Parts: sequence; C-alpha cells; structure tokens
Amino acid sequence: MATGLLRTAAAVTGRDLRERSRDRTAYLLALVVPVVIVVVITLAFGRSEIEFSATFAVADSDGSELSDVLLSDVLGSPELAGTVTVERVDREQDVRTAVADGEAGAGIVIPSGFGEAAQGSEPLPITVYRAGDSPVAGDVAESLVRSYAAGINTGRITVATVALAARGTAGAQPPAELERGAATGVPAPPITAQEVDRAQASVSPATQFAPAMGVLFMFFAVGGQAQSIVTERKQGTWARMLASPVRATGILVGKAGAGYLLGALSLFALLTFSALVLNASWGSPLGVALLILTTAFAVTGVFALILSAARTPRQVDALMSFAIFGFAFLGGNFVSVATAPELLQRLALLTPNGWALRGFADLATGSAWTAVWPSYVVLAVMGAVCFAIAAARADRLVAQ
Repeated sequence: MATGLLRTAAAVTGRDLRERSRDRTAYLLALVVPVVIVVVITLAFGRSEIEFSATFAVADSDGSELSDVLLSDVLGSPELAGTVTVERVDREQDVRTAVADGEAGAGIVIPSGFGEAAQGSEPLPITVYRAGDSPVAGDVAESLVRSYAAGINTGRITVATVALAARGTAGAQPPAELERGAATGVPAPPITAQEVDRAQASVSPATQFAPAMGVLFMFFAVGGQAQSIVTERKQGTWARMLASPVRATGILVGKAGAGYLLGALSLFALLTFSALVLNASWGSPLGVALLILTTAFAVTGVFALILSAARTPRQVDALMSFAIFGFAFLGGNFVSVATAPELLQRLALLTPNGWALRGFADLATGSAWTAVWPSYVVLAVMGAVCFAIAAARADRLVAQ
C-alpha cells in the first residue's frame, strides 16, 4: 500500500512539475519578480554594509583586576575600536538613566565584590541594561559580557582542577572554595538582562531583504500549486484519476510534493543569486540548506491544511489571500519585527515565515547552524502536523 501511494505521488509530482515548467507565470512569480525587488532594494539602500556603532554606559563598582579586564581587554579591544564607545559612570542609577535617555544604547553594571566572589563558588551577577529602541546594541553588549564570563569560568575550572590534583601533594592544601567549585562544575558569573529582545546584527541590505522576499514569493509558488488542485477538481481530473486504483492521499501528497520542490527551488535560487551578485552573506551553507527545506515543508503543509478546510473555490481564494498577506505582515516579510512591540514578536512565532526569517537572521549574523535548531524543529513539526490533518481530510477534499 505504501509503495502504491509513493508511486502515485511521484507520478503526480512529475506531471505537475512538467506542466509548471511550461508556465511563464510560474517563472515570473518564483524567480523574476523577487530578484528584481531585491536588486531594487539593494540599490536603493546602497551595496555597502550597514555600519553598527554604539555607546555602552558602564558602572564599575568593583574596581578589581577582573573588572578592568572587561573594560580594557573586552570592551576596549582594538577589534571594537570605532564600533563600541565606553562611557564610564559612577552608579547603577546613572547607567539606567543613560540608557533611558538615549545617551547609551546599552548599559553594564559590575557589582562591588565581583572580583573576589569570582574566585569562589557563588559569583555575583553582571547586569546588562538594554534599550527597547536599540535592540542591536543590547544584543551586542550581552554577547560580549557572556563571552567574558565564559572566559572567567574556563580559568576558574582550570585553577580548581589543579587545586584538586594538589590534594595528594605534601604541603599543598587546595582552597576549600575552589575544591567545592570544581566538584559542582564551577558556575560562570551569571548575567542578568533587563529586556530580552531579538535583534539583527549589521548585515547588507541584500542579506536583510532577500529572505523576506524569497519566503513571500514562496507563498505564491506553493499557493499556485494549491490552486491547481481546485481547478483540476472542478474540471473532473481528480475523479478520472480516482477511477484508477489510486488513493486520494497519494494524489494530495504528489501535488504537495510539486509545491514543496517549487517553493524550495525558488528560495534557493534567490539566495544563491543574492550571494553571487549582491554580496549577501548567509553563514553556514548546511544551516541555510536545512532552513530552506524545513521552511518549504512548513509552508506547503500550511497551504495543504488551508485547502482541506475550504469548501468552495471562492473560500480557497479568500483563505489563500488572507494567509499569504496575514503571514507576511505578522512574520516580518514587510517590516522587521525585531523592534516591534512584544505582542507582534510573539505573534510572529505563530507563522512559518516568522521562524524562517528568525533562522536566516541568526545564520547571517554568525550563528552556527546547530544554534538555529529551534527554527528547524518548529518548522518541521508545523509542516508535519498540517500535513497529517490535510491527509486525513484528503477524501473529503476530492469529494468537494
């Protein structure tokens, strides 16, 4: 039975791909229009990368050697010269005021006793203040502080391990705090952040807009394939196919397979063009490939579900249009949700394009492909659930 279903699905997919390859409108929507839009946007904003710079207000209430390392070697490193400016203030209240008044994009507070506590098993927290209208600065500040804390943790583990090894050495008594720290994993100095915003780091215009346009026109490519089901059902094509020994589920899977391949190829072509011609940077090739495949899977599943829920061709048109433009607005295809109110940021995570754009932004700003696993998992689960429901309604879909 499974073999017959797959054979039917493969035949339907192949037939649909041959038909769509002769349709000039399909090329226009899947390839030409998104490329033209991305090129125009890139030329309008310039092909040079968007420069990032920020001022960090820092209150060092500790004054220890460890806190000086954060100020001079991390925030004041030559690599950040011209990008991060450190504004020293006296108190935590001054940090909050500077961030609130817009004088600083983010703030960092090193508490009194931080250096001494870092040698024990219960280090004190470093606080990062983030401005709601400057999420990139907050994201950079928190990332730098976390890297610094991880470096301290590595050094403390080394010292603690040596201390434990010294137990058997005559005359060597390891400090009790370090022994205890090594036994418990030696936690890094904790980081507390006021506001947890997602942000896109500095990227070129093509890197910003190509995924948004690519996913938007993937909607049209997959939606056009879904519309063909309605047309064929109205023309009686499905009835003739079902007169042979095939199942409705096999036909639905085949139609969805063609839509999936068209959507994935459309997005892959646009991202490849933007990388080769517009100097866009996408990060890990494996991560991008996985994200394209899971995005196409989720979008195809969502449209299959919508199609199975509609009762008439008019309802199909209405639901498809609502889904395309509703998802595009909520998911951030038109306007980035990075600086949007928290409610819109949460609503974006209900859409396949919201998770896809989140993943592309993370990869483009240097995240490893393994760090984007939430996007892969959510998109795969979203597609699987929608497909399962649509497949269960396949017979009803044919009979409409």
